[in-house]
This record gives sequence, structure tokens and C-alpha cells, in this order.
Amino acid sequence: MKFLTKKTLIILLAAGIFIVAASVAALFLIRHKNDGGNRDMPPAMNNLGEGVISASGLTAVGMLEETWELDFLQTALYVEESYLSMGDEVEEGTAVFKVSEETLEEARKELEDAVTETRLAYRQGIIDYEAGIIDARVAKENAEVNKKYSQAQYDNAAAEAGKTVKELEKQVEEARDLADEYTKSVNEDYYRAYYKIDELYQAYYEHFTLLMETYEKWDIEDKESLYGNSVPSLESGSGNSSVSNMRGRYSEEETMISVYNLLDEMVKQEGEEYETALENYETARRTAQAGLEKAQSSLASLEAELVKAQTEYEKQLITCKSDYEITLAESDNAQAVYEVALESLEEALASLEDKKEDAAENLALFEKAIGDGYFYTQSAGTIVMNGVREDSYLSGESLIIAYSNPEEVSVTASVGQSDIAGISIGDEAYVMISGYGNYQGKVTMINPIAQAQSRSSITYQVTVALEGDVSVLDANLTAYVYFGMSKETIREMENMQQGGPGTEENTEDKNMPQDGDKGHPENRRKEEGQ
Repeated sequence: MKFLTKKTLIILLAAGIFIVAASVAALFLIRHKNDGGNRDMPPAMNNLGEGVISASGLTAVGMLEETWELDFLQTALYVEESYLSMGDEVEEGTAVFKVSEETLEEARKELEDAVTETRLAYRQGIIDYEAGIIDARVAKENAEVNKKYSQAQYDNAAAEAGKTVKELEKQVEEARDLADEYTKSVNEDYYRAYYKIDELYQAYYEHFTLLMETYEKWDIEDKESLYGNSVPSLESGSGNSSVSNMRGRYSEEETMISVYNLLDEMVKQEGEEYETALENYETARRTAQAGLEKAQSSLASLEAELVKAQTEYEKQLITCKSDYEITLAESDNAQAVYEVALESLEEALASLEDKKEDAAENLALFEKAIGDGYFYTQSAGTIVMNGVREDSYLSGESLIIAYSNPEEVSVTASVGQSDIAGISIGDEAYVMISGYGNYQGKVTMINPIAQAQSRSSITYQVTVALEGDVSVLDANLTAYVYFGMSKETIREMENMQQGGPGTEENTEDKNMPQDGDKGHPENRRKEEGQ
């Protein structure tokens, strides 16, 4: 047989000690649970009615907390003196601490300045509000007017935008007509017909030919030598006597010379007319060619300007249409815009009024809380905490003092998982505290987090605030709570405990002191009497 090593022995010894300790702990835990279960069991009661839920718990005395709620102060108050310590008994109105006069006045001035500034801001806000209302109303009316005349405004804007285009179109048309005229005059020899060149030439040529034929046929050269250069011309006469006299005066040769001379004068005149027309024709042709080139250049320039103007017109037309549609939309939304503007103005004014009221309330709260430089307790009780120390500054929101409040007592009872669904905030409850009496109460809180003592035992904490005179109660007293009891059942129970009429069981005083119940007031009196 091998011997165990020293290390192995130590391990086995430690394991044995752990097993023994675990066994002892388990035994005490089982006993504690059994004792606790017996202690938490409410006393047996008959005829409670259906739906009544019973539970047990411990009493708790209320706590009062007083906090420094002047967190709106920018000035930090300097604490010169602090008067209370933990355990001090105080009455309502007991001084807790004192702040310095310097910081007190500085804080007061800060709040008074805020009151003045917010009042002035509110007055200015009223002026701005009235002006804003007028502006909003005018904008609304303008929008309505614009809606009525929006079509006319659009047409006028579109016409104004197209005015340049129309003028250029007219100029282009005139330039095109001029260019066509010049082109026609050049290509079709318009001015030849205009100045009757061919007609004048034809007449001149025919008469000249006739003159030459007459000259040769009548032998005018010999006749001119015979009569000289002075040949009388034909003159129109009246009547046959004139003709007879002329024939008597002149010979046949003289007549022929006169006719020739008249024909010669006519040919000269026609020649001059032809030459003049020909010169005018040539000048007009040269002018037309130069005018054609100029007209074509001007037409091209005007057409380019027209294309540019038409493009700009399309842009302006789109802008006019956009403005027109915006005007219609603004007009259609005029009422909604007016209401939004009105609401915004009212909100701004209300915000200024709230700030004014807040500043006044802050000043009033300051004066109430520490107007004379001292902070006082609001109730009586025993101090359990003082958060203010001398030679310190107060700023923000912080806890000042906390003290017990014997006027508030509650019971926190454990309710089983199967019964918790039948309890709600505000439900009435009936509470029995052995040795102290019975109380009415209301459910003020239900803890949603379950308390599990074992897999089969799950409870929820329900807080019940007691009503009536609770000044005789202390903390950590065992209480039995009943939920869902009818008023008739409660009256019967109270009659039973007060010795009222009923059965023999009912005539027994359930609140009579039992042996060993040292907490009952009657047993206390007995002990004191002894």
C-alpha cells in the first residue's frame, strides 16, 4: 500500500471541510426558509370571499428629501454656516444653513436682471408680433390679388419678352424683301424695263432709220444748199385757207426740208432720252448690285439676331411661366402660409412670455427658498443626511438634507406569481399589524422584477401606502396585507376585532395580547407597571 503525499492529504482535508461547511449551510438555509415561511404566513381567516389575495411583509417609515432646486442660477452661493448633523431632531422651519450676503445679493441681481430683460424682450415681442401679423395679412392679400391678375401678368410678361422677337421678325422681313428686290433687279434686269431702254432704243432706231431714208430719198443735201440753212418748219394752221396759203407760199421742196428738219429734231430728242435712260439704267444696275450685297449681309445679321432673340424669348417665356405657376401656387397656399406665419408668431410670443414668467417664477422661488440667506426645513423629523458643508458653494441641483417622515408608513409585501396579475396600482388593501391595529391602504408600486427563492417559489414586491394615523408605527414590523376584500367583509372583521355582535368566534378579540408578544402596547404597559 502506497502512502499518500503531504500535498494530497492537504487537498483531501480541504475537501472534507468544504463538504461539512456546505452541509451545515444547507441545513441552516432549509431551517431559515421553513421558519420564514411560517413567519410570513398570514393568520387563518374564514369567509374572506372569492378573489381575495393575502400576503405578508414589513413596514417601512417614509423618508423626506429636500433638494437644492435653484439649478437655473448661474451664481454659486457660498455657504457660511451649516447647522445640522445626522441624528438631529428638527421641527418644521429649522434653519439648515446660511449663505453669504455677497453671493446672495449677486444671485438676486442675476435673477432681477433676467426678469427685466425678459419683460423688455416680451414687450418687443408684442411689437414684432403685431408687425408680423400685418406683414402676413398683407402678403396674404397680395397673393390673393396676384391670383386674380396672374393670367394678365403672365400674358404681359410673355408679350414683353416677345417684343424684341417681333421687331426683329419685321426687320428680317423688310430686309428679305429688299434683298429679293435687289436680286430680281440684278437677275431679271428689272431696271431695263423700268427705264424703258428697249422701247426708247426701238423708237430712236426706227426714227433714225426713217430720217436716213428720207435724207437719201428726198436728196436733202441739195435742197439745203438751194434754200440755205434756214428752212421754215411746219406750223399748224386752222382751216383749209391756211393750208392753201402755205402751199402757195412754199414750194414742195421747202415742205420736204421742213418735214425732214422736224424728223431730225425728233430723232435728236429721242437720242438724248435714250442716252439719259441708258445712263440711269447703268447707274441703277450698279446701285442694285451693291445694294444686293448689303441687303444680303444685313439679312444674315438680322436672321442671326432673330435666332438669338428667339432663344432668349424661349428662356424668358419659361421663366414667366415658372413665375406664373409659382404665383398660382402661392395664391392657392396663401391661407395656409398665413396660418403658419400666424402660428409661428404666436409661438415666438408665447416663448417670450414663458421666459418672462419663468424669470419671475425663478425670482419668487429664490426669495421663498433662501430670500433671507437661510434655508429651512419643510417638515419635522430626524436628520439622516446633510449634504451641505460650511465653506462650500451651492450650484446645480443637489440633495440638501434627508430625514425620516413618521407620517408616512408603507408595507412592502411579497405576492406570489399566480396572484400578481390580480393587483394594480391604486387598488385598495387591508393591512393587519399585530399589536398595532388594522389600516386601510393603497397600492403605490409594483416591482416588475421577480424575486425567486426557488424554482417553485417566485414572488413580486408590492408596496402599499398606509392611510390614517400611523405615528405609533415603527419600521420592520410584520404586517399582513389582503387585496380585493369587499367593504362589507372589512366592516365585519373590524366588528369582530372590536367585540361586536356575531358568532362566538367573532366575539373573541383577535387583538388581545398573547403570551410572549412583547411588542403589543398592552404587554408594554404591563411590563412598565411591574
